[in-house]
Amino acid sequence: MKGLVEQYMEQLEAERRGESARGNRITLKEALSSPDLSVFLHKTIIDVMKDSAEPLYVVSNFFKPVRLTEGRSIVFPAMSDIVAHEVGEGMNYPQETPEVEIFEGGAEVSVKKVGLIVRVTDEMISDSQWDVVGIMLQKAGRAMARYKEEWCFREFLRHGHVVFDPDYVGEDQDNFKTHGLGPDRQTPNNTLSVQDFIDLMIGNLANGFQTTDILMHPLVWPIFAKNPLLDKMTVAAFGGPGNQVTITPDQVQGKLPMAVNIILTPFCPLNLVDEKFDIFVVDRNEVGVMVVKEDMSIEQWDNPERDIRALKVKERYAPGILNNGRAITIAKNIAYAQTYPEPEVVKTING
Repeated sequence: MKGLVEQYMEQLEAERRGESARGNRITLKEALSSPDLSVFLHKTIIDVMKDSAEPLYVVSNFFKPVRLTEGRSIVFPAMSDIVAHEVGEGMNYPQETPEVEIFEGGAEVSVKKVGLIVRVTDEMISDSQWDVVGIMLQKAGRAMARYKEEWCFREFLRHGHVVFDPDYVGEDQDNFKTHGLGPDRQTPNNTLSVQDFIDLMIGNLANGFQTTDILMHPLVWPIFAKNPLLDKMTVAAFGGPGNQVTITPDQVQGKLPMAVNIILTPFCPLNLVDEKFDIFVVDRNEVGVMVVKEDMSIEQWDNPERDIRALKVKERYAPGILNNGRAITIAKNIAYAQTYPEPEVVKTING
């Protein structure tokens, strides 16, 4: 006779193949009460929560994981570049020492604890409602990933290099203005013109980094898709698989020196009340690090007074931005409206 572990593994394989295994299903009560299955069940729960978050949450994957073994924070110093010199015959090699700023320009990343509790009643366990419990675990996994994604965007706004911000007020506020025009093609309406969009994509190159991805809200992309210039391109208006559009130099008549991915994510800032949005242009290889103190873990305990079993999910981490945010270029507070090109100037010369 097969043990509970073997039955549980067969049940998982059947679920992956989409087959029904109701006749040989292990009851939820057996799975929770068996010490042999506790390790497998906890690992399966964590896998379910992580897998449910993979399709929608993309920005947190740009951050390189860094393990923090001691303490609660880590400092990434800001270091200046060093210069190579031409050395003559018989001459000494010049020494170059990079300037290190630990507190002024460096980034101190302090890990925080993020978690939630999922409660399961004894009635759900007695009735072996695997599907209902699975949905609750998927919701928990998405909630954990959603918080991480929103946290990453908050760090983008804190440390990123702002190129356009029509709401900025200061002595150099004209440098942050956009050049989009309204329906009359004369009055600026704080939208991104085609020239602004190209300048935004080149911003990372000016800071010494590559432009690999452009992040925007899905409701923002139709504004660019309706632009007359896009009709001359061979790029699909509403993207491809995975909410992603790839623009190559050939598709924009060589106006871009590199291929760029446009990623549509619902967690990119969009204010429908004030009708404003933000766009981020990043170098995914130099964005930052994800300092991890503890991976996602679960703890379980019973509350016999209410016939409830609680499942606590937690992890400790913190995203950190590198290079003082120079690999992140931002257009903030852009008007959520269509932009119109400048009218062509026609001069009539009377002979």
